[in-house]
Amino acid sequence: MSTAPEWFQAIKKNFLFRFLSSIHLAIPTLATLAIVVGWGTILESRYGANYARWAIYEQPWFWVLLGLIGLNVLFAALSRIPYQRRHTGFVITHLGILILLGGSFMTAQWGIDGTLRLTEGSQGQSVDLPNLVFEAVSGEVYRKVRLPRGLAVLDESDLADATRELPFSLRLKRLLPFAEVDVEMRDDPQNPQQGTVVGFMLKSPMFQVAEWLHTRIRPEERMGPALFRLIEGELPAPQAVKARTKLRPAPPSSEGALVVLRVANGELVKKIPLSQLQKQAAEVDSVKIHLVRAYQRAIVSANHLTEGDEGKLNPALELNLEVGGQKNREVAYANFPQFSLHKEGLGGLRFEYQLAGPSVPEATAPAQDHDVAGDGEPRAATNLIEFAVAPASEQVGVRLLKAGQEVLRQTVSAGEAIQTPWMGMVLTLGSIQRGVVPADRVLEIEPQEKEPLPPGALQVAIADRGASREVWLREGESREVTVGESPMHLRFGSDHFNLPFRLRLQKFIKTDYPGSSMAQEYESHVEVDSTSGIQVISMNQPLKRDGYTLYQASYELGPGRPTVSILSVNRDPGRFWKYLGSLLMSLGIVIYTLHRSRLARAQRKESP
Repeated sequence: MSTAPEWFQAIKKNFLFRFLSSIHLAIPTLATLAIVVGWGTILESRYGANYARWAIYEQPWFWVLLGLIGLNVLFAALSRIPYQRRHTGFVITHLGILILLGGSFMTAQWGIDGTLRLTEGSQGQSVDLPNLVFEAVSGEVYRKVRLPRGLAVLDESDLADATRELPFSLRLKRLLPFAEVDVEMRDDPQNPQQGTVVGFMLKSPMFQVAEWLHTRIRPEERMGPALFRLIEGELPAPQAVKARTKLRPAPPSSEGALVVLRVANGELVKKIPLSQLQKQAAEVDSVKIHLVRAYQRAIVSANHLTEGDEGKLNPALELNLEVGGQKNREVAYANFPQFSLHKEGLGGLRFEYQLAGPSVPEATAPAQDHDVAGDGEPRAATNLIEFAVAPASEQVGVRLLKAGQEVLRQTVSAGEAIQTPWMGMVLTLGSIQRGVVPADRVLEIEPQEKEPLPPGALQVAIADRGASREVWLREGESREVTVGESPMHLRFGSDHFNLPFRLRLQKFIKTDYPGSSMAQEYESHVEVDSTSGIQVISMNQPLKRDGYTLYQASYELGPGRPTVSILSVNRDPGRFWKYLGSLLMSLGIVIYTLHRSRLARAQRKESP
């Protein structure tokens, strides 16, 4: 019979070795693990998998607990040296546990578990990840910092490491895991931007929305077919004779174009009409440009870019840029030309979305009958709702212009309603407040059982010309602020990465249970990189490619909305080791059980 070396026999007698290999450590750690996992299961059933992950499975103390179990298993196996035949099942079982824990650690550290949204008829490769990031873009400066995600409120000291990576003008002050963000009006005599605010509500058979205008900070807002404007004083006098405006025809590229510029000197490299880019990909200086989708009212919803149903125009292009075999996602906003997901550009190029100029008046009608563009140039006549607030008056003058022609003029008080000529919309005047400024009002809230988790909120302090102001960003929100004379684009939301391949959703099919609208099954018919035939991703049939597994997770259907398929994207580098560990555990338990059986004991007694 072989024996362990003397030095190892001495180590086995050490108090720490005996404690780490003892049942006295195994029982409380395993009992604690059982309680924690049980509580995690309850949290997941109440609030969802993400809540349980942030509360338990991604906490450092949980990995300390698993580490203690791993040490106990390892030292228990070492304590049996020198091994004998009867130790076979015991050793194999413990080896399987160690391999399983190692595979789980690999998955947690280097695995990917995200979401890919595909609109029917379009392609995509950008995967949203559950971790949070804050992005700041100003000119050629781009910064992205990762933020810790959990259930605790984080203050400025907790976010100090992330702040150090940002421009000196930005400071992260507070992060709420779940929040409700609203706007309230506050008295601020020291603020030179104080003015008058008028609230109003629009209601139609399709929607209801409440908004406000401020005479200094937000005098205009475009929503749907109309521009809303607030002025101080009296309404402009009616025109006795309406001047007609002769318009020069718009240029052929009336839908806009993608402008490609040289990063080094801002030189124009190429201007690609959107109509051309919609038909086929373009290539500029070895950068291949694919249009994923063009948006008229781009918004960030549920941590992804999508088309809004209403609200102000926010034209944007979502692009896939292929450089040197690498595929990258880019978004070009017409209203934010400096925004880019790649601060250094790609292939020495940067990309902007330039809208075609509107028809330019040759004989300009009175200014009050025209919308005014951001550059001060008058646009063609449009639909306009104009409010006029006179000093010390409790009434507001309202006039409506349809296609540049005045159709209504009325003086109203708070609570009065006006029927508009657009799609049955009713305009109701809200409160009138003077000497106030709008300010974000943010409340920490608790998630509700069986309901989707509310988004978080991030407070950012902005230093500007010796003064400091604060803004709140709701999770998934982007905002443009001015620092000095330069615009800065801020974004707070989920991180993302690009798959090494693109998918085009050709068709989404949902089959309901007979006599109901409940889904029995649903599947996505996709084309991968436009090089293979149609492949089906269903609830029980994932797509595996390049180390990634794509599962059919959910969908979005609705009247008047595009069909969206939601795919779960998973890359698990520890999958093989977890399977191997589970197999060895099962094998070891079987061997150990057989060795301890009555038949095996009888055979050992009979053997010489």
